[in-house]
Order: sequence, then structure tokens, then C-alpha cells
Amino acid sequence: TIHNVFTPNGDNVNDFFDFEENAMQEISVEIYNRWEVKVFEIDSYGNDNEWDGTPNVLTNIILGDGQVPEGTYYYIIDLGEGNRSVIKGYVYLRRK
Repeated sequence: TIHNVFTPNGDNVNDFFDFEENAMQEISVEIYNRWEVKVFEIDSYGNDNEWDGTPNVLTNIILGDGQVPEGTYYYIIDLGEGNRSVIKGYVYLRRK
């Protein structure tokens, strides 16, 4: 299950791009903005390193608070070599 909206507003409800994953796998995640510019990537996605709207790749598109703007983002989730499965889709980041 992959949620298609998240609201990183600090209310502790749906604050991260989240999906159910198998903890035994090495899951890689890449996230792109609507202009196909990578804004986030990580090789071991999980509870301690989920995306909260903070870029870790391209930091010159951030707002004054250090976050990417509200909008639709494209993701690529690689479930690892053993699985050989890639999931692609979109998620809407809502700031309010």
C-alpha cells in the first residue's frame, strides 16, 4: 500500500511519504518534482529515514523553511535485487 497524499505539517498525522515495506529488504527511493528534477534519494528507506518534504539532493529549489513546495511528486521505489521489482507513481505533498 502506497499513500498518494501526505501532509508534513508537524501534527504527527501523515507527516511522511509512507508505504508498507518489508524490513528485510534494502528499499531504494527516488523522488522527482514535476520538472523531472530529483529532490530526494535514499538507499535504505524506512522508519528512521522517510521523506518529510525536505530535499536531500537539490537544495536550490527549497522554500524559506528548507522544504520543497506543495505539489505533485513522482517516485520510483526499488524493492531490491532479490525482488527485482520497481514501483513508480506519484504522491501529492500538501502543506496545509
